[in-house]
Amino acid sequence: MYLKRQKNTQNGHISFKIFEKISGREKLIKHLGTAKNEDEIKDLERLAIQAIGDIKSERNLPLFPKDHSRLVDIEKISIKNISVVGLHDIFGHVYDEIGFGLLGNTLLRDLVIGRIGFPGSKLKTCDYLFDYCGILMNPDNIYRFMDSLTDSKKEQVSTISAGYVTGLEKEIISLVFFDVTTLHFEAFDEDDFRKMGFSKVGKFNQPQVVVALLVTSRGIPLAYESFEGNKFEGHTLVPVLNMFKKRLNLAKLVVVADSAMLSKKNLEELEKNNYEYILGGRIKNEKKDMQKQIWEKVNEKDSLCEFSRGEQRLIVGYSLSRAAHDAKNRERAIKRLQKRIDAGDNPAFSNAGARKFLQNQNTQKAEIDQDKIDRDKKWDGLKGYVTNSKSLTPTEVLSSYGNLWQIEKDFRMSKTDLLARPIFHFRQRRIKAHLCLVFVALVVGKVAEIKTGVSVRKMTELLKLVRAVTIYDKISKQEFVLTTEISADQRKIYEAVGVKLPGKHF
Repeated sequence: MYLKRQKNTQNGHISFKIFEKISGREKLIKHLGTAKNEDEIKDLERLAIQAIGDIKSERNLPLFPKDHSRLVDIEKISIKNISVVGLHDIFGHVYDEIGFGLLGNTLLRDLVIGRIGFPGSKLKTCDYLFDYCGILMNPDNIYRFMDSLTDSKKEQVSTISAGYVTGLEKEIISLVFFDVTTLHFEAFDEDDFRKMGFSKVGKFNQPQVVVALLVTSRGIPLAYESFEGNKFEGHTLVPVLNMFKKRLNLAKLVVVADSAMLSKKNLEELEKNNYEYILGGRIKNEKKDMQKQIWEKVNEKDSLCEFSRGEQRLIVGYSLSRAAHDAKNRERAIKRLQKRIDAGDNPAFSNAGARKFLQNQNTQKAEIDQDKIDRDKKWDGLKGYVTNSKSLTPTEVLSSYGNLWQIEKDFRMSKTDLLARPIFHFRQRRIKAHLCLVFVALVVGKVAEIKTGVSVRKMTELLKLVRAVTIYDKISKQEFVLTTEISADQRKIYEAVGVKLPGKHF
């Protein structure tokens, strides 16, 4: 580092600048000013000496702030490693708070955090945890551990989750939400567990398993169960409820599910086992006299009406926004249908929602039936709910059913954010272990979302940027850790979860 005095040939003024050479090239560090006379030249010379000293001092890094007498030249230290700490700080804290630490295996904790932060295959999880978090994992140890995740561990996981929810809500669980999804495999061969079945994502030529999930009204998963891939989803409801009720010794349970569960056998089984239920109603399948009553009574803005169905109650609501949505969907379907007809294509190959408006569906002479369109318009804005509850008001029934979207959100989160599918395992016990791991990650992620008000995807993006830098002092052979600067959004997450902000560690 050196001082340069440069004279202006036009006015004779002298400028004072500090330079240094970096990789053989001259770089301006600081411009101190311009002198017009001898007094100013002397002042700037003194200022230059002081400035060079200050700059050199600033480049000495104090390793230990408590010992200000010892300064270390930055050239005498090196960066040993950089790792992501935000994921373990937040999701690890939530994992322990829920009570999953009682399972007594830190490997599960790391795998769950890895599933949330870096979803992928187990081998990729190993790579990510080592590269980003400095955690060394042996894939063989992971697979041996997964073989230990038996049905008893699954029950323990569910009990811990339900126990945490009970403490969170400060009341016994009485209302649960139920739904079913399918998870497919990157294979084409069936076995006793992986079966071809009705695929909700169109993977009809690939084996799958059926997964049923119970959640709370806030979307926290309570329990899950897996079934053979060809299992009809309507036959999964009662077995899962019985399992959950027995596990927690519950006296009463009200279940909310969509209309896919509305079968005669299901209703008989629910009532036989003393369950109260709120199910989506298929009002278009009601008898003609009931349909007529619905059209006559439910015709006011956002109205709710109740009808008797023996021991059951049929609640029907009308919503202007739903009516507009139904009309829009119908118009879209009819336009697509007409486009196929005009192009000379067989409209019978259209989806079921559009085919219902056709005449002569199975011929090339198919055409749109205006009478069917007019009949369909009568149902715009109407939605039915079937319940056997004697105590819930129609408004409470509607409100409870409205929370069913929480379980749909959980399924989306498990499939997209946690990459639960496709499954790359082939042994039944490994498949079940994979589902157990995804379930725990889903619980941890959902609780973190509730605490912070931030989605898991956004949280992981922010927390991956919270990193720890391990610096090694070559002179004293000591090391210490600094973390990256915490942004306002990251700080809010730490504060919402109740975790101390990361700082210096010696």
